[in-house]
Amino acid sequence: GMDIRDLMTSSVITAPPTMSLALAQRLMHDHRIRHLPVVQGPQLVGLVTDRDLRRAFPSSMTTLTPAEVTYKMGTIAIATCMTHEVITVPPEPDIVQATRRLLEGPYGCLLVLSSGQLVGLVTAIDLLRGFLMDLGGVAAHLPVRTYMHFAPLTGHKDDLVRQAQQRMYRATIRHLPIVTERGT
Repeated sequence: GMDIRDLMTSSVITAPPTMSLALAQRLMHDHRIRHLPVVQGPQLVGLVTDRDLRRAFPSSMTTLTPAEVTYKMGTIAIATCMTHEVITVPPEPDIVQATRRLLEGPYGCLLVLSSGQLVGLVTAIDLLRGFLMDLGGVAAHLPVRTYMHFAPLTGHKDDLVRQAQQRMYRATIRHLPIVTERGT
């Protein structure tokens, strides 16, 4: 099968812990990435996700003007909202081992380290692509029902966002289909 090194992005965009939230957000937007490894010199020290940045906008900022929010985001370092518990793998594991590691953690990526140095990043999407390439012709003939959840957790458009978040958190899911009374 394929190794992680066959699927990983090796030109990883990184940031120092002192980078501002505003600059990190701009960097992630410009490069269309959702995961930003944080490095101090050659050392990996954390990870910032697009979700971390959204959470970093304090609710108290709602009273601020857009200019004040922009200023504030330019003064706060990503070190304040990055996670230190990153999941790392060496470049050698196969897709199945890497997928198991990814599922153990809360993030949609694995950071690839070789001799303590960050050499790549692999996302859930990269792993899916790898599985499809590995399956090749077999996958083309498998119906979706082979893998689908038959009783997915759903929400209703009148549910409170907090309730939906709590249900998703408890069920450790990232997507919640919203259905109408007719079930569509």
